[in-house]
Amino acid sequence: MPRSTSWLIRVSKRRAPEDQAIGRSVIAWIAGVVLLAGCSQVPNMDAGQAGCSNARGIGVPSIVGPSNEESAIFAQVEGLSAAEASAKMKAQGHTVVFQTGNGCWCVPPPGGEVTMAWFGQHGALWLGVDGVDPAPAGDPPFLGWGC
Repeated sequence: MPRSTSWLIRVSKRRAPEDQAIGRSVIAWIAGVVLLAGCSQVPNMDAGQAGCSNARGIGVPSIVGPSNEESAIFAQVEGLSAAEASAKMKAQGHTVVFQTGNGCWCVPPPGGEVTMAWFGQHGALWLGVDGVDPAPAGDPPFLGWGC
């Protein structure tokens, strides 16, 4: 065996435990990042709400209460029908979903008037609608009405 080959083998054997420790720590770090990022990528899968809850829009959700933007939007749509409010807000670039007493709607529900407005966790504009007529019978579809 030539001297250079044996020297290379000796050097690589000497450094192997350090390299393995570094390799293990890098693999553990990558696994941790994938695990944490993977959990945040799971969509909301609540039956009857999944389509609305995962709708994405341009709004910024407020954590501590109504934001100035939510209040300004509510002032524009308060008392309007769901269809009128939807048309008005979509013209401004918003993704609009609706919450009624019988689940969520991705299309304007029949009848009723807007009584609340807020941004969901993904920026979609939610409009609370009271007085939907007629309220559909039974449980909403998995994604929500009209989704």
